[in-house]
Amino acid sequence: MFISPDNLINPLSKYNPVTAMYARHIKQRILESLEEFRVVYIPGARQAGKSTLARQLSEETGRQYITLDEQALRDSAASDPEGFIDAFKEENISIDEVQYIPALVLAIKQASDLLPPQKKGKFLLTGSTDVFAGKEITDRLPGHMDTLTMYPLSLAELEGKSHNTVDRIIDSKFINHGDVITSKQDLCNKILQGGYPEVQKKSVRARSSWFRSYVQARILKDFEQVYSGRGQYITHANELLNLLSGRCGNLLSYNNLSNELGIGDEKTKKMILALEQMFIVRRASGYIKNRSKRLAVTTPKLHFVDTGLACYLLGIRTQEQLLASQFFGGLLENLIFIDLCKNAVFSNHEVEIYHFRDHQKKEVDIILEEPGGMITGIEVKAAKSFSKSDFSGLVSLANYAGSKFKQGFLLYSGNKILPMKIDNHDFTAIPFSSLYSSD
Repeated sequence: MFISPDNLINPLSKYNPVTAMYARHIKQRILESLEEFRVVYIPGARQAGKSTLARQLSEETGRQYITLDEQALRDSAASDPEGFIDAFKEENISIDEVQYIPALVLAIKQASDLLPPQKKGKFLLTGSTDVFAGKEITDRLPGHMDTLTMYPLSLAELEGKSHNTVDRIIDSKFINHGDVITSKQDLCNKILQGGYPEVQKKSVRARSSWFRSYVQARILKDFEQVYSGRGQYITHANELLNLLSGRCGNLLSYNNLSNELGIGDEKTKKMILALEQMFIVRRASGYIKNRSKRLAVTTPKLHFVDTGLACYLLGIRTQEQLLASQFFGGLLENLIFIDLCKNAVFSNHEVEIYHFRDHQKKEVDIILEEPGGMITGIEVKAAKSFSKSDFSGLVSLANYAGSKFKQGFLLYSGNKILPMKIDNHDFTAIPFSSLYSSD
């Protein structure tokens, strides 16, 4: 089978000038991986900016760009995956939206196996659903592939700043802005806007229209591809999305959700997994130590990958509605949690991200665990002031983790970096402005 790349590829396809306005911090990390791996895979939510970045990288590194959003290319790849890949054997290629043709994975694996050991960066792949989520598929590319999840815009990217929030926290390098207070209105704006590039300059009404289209034309359409079920599962998926939006920053009870949906627990779990594979929601596992499993709760917390989408599903459109709602605290925690997830993809420090809750219901919103097991606890508080009792969860975490506890921070809306010593543990209250301001 012979395919002429010149005849099939539109060099301008999938280029989005709105998305291209923002410098993406993951870009350098991808370039580094292309020097080290034969295959680099960039999964992430639709409209997060993957296609635009893949197009830019292809131009800058001289690789051929292919998008399977184009029907002719999709039909060609589906009819003969091996022949399709072989048609580009003389050049490095980027394949956008690879999830449309899962059979390409085996063809890519076969081509990768035939490459000389020194050949790196042959394939750059993107996907809006995680086609490599299954162990069977992942095992086909052992040691050949690096996976770098691309999220919507981080808070630093939105404001054109260059720092990495995970590194700033792990290194305890905060900027002291004694005269800067982050208002609840500022926090509400960040929550309502979310991180999708397309919505950043839109009016409230236009933003709602965008999210409405996103849910109907993107999420529910992709759900049919990811979820293999029977019956009225699209109706259930729509209902589930609305229910989950009200649980941001809360423990995930499959039983409660199942009762509200009128379906079984296993079906509910399977549907949530599908939404996670589509990068709509993300679960945060409970932090535990192997020797102390019985002392901590392992139930995951639920977060949306985009707080703007969660607000849309909740019917929240304005600052006033958000502040008056019962959801503000959970959405603020969600905002910080998912921003750290975004930064962790390209941070200098490797971290896993959890939450903590013990059986006395003492909680810490976010845990960053480094490879050696040292942990940093982060509690999120919207108020401009705090009291000693606001550190109770961090105290419980420090006692639970013992020698593995590195540091604990309380994020708040005030304007001073302040120490707090409790039970021989040292904690620090950090203003939002100190964490997110430029050097």
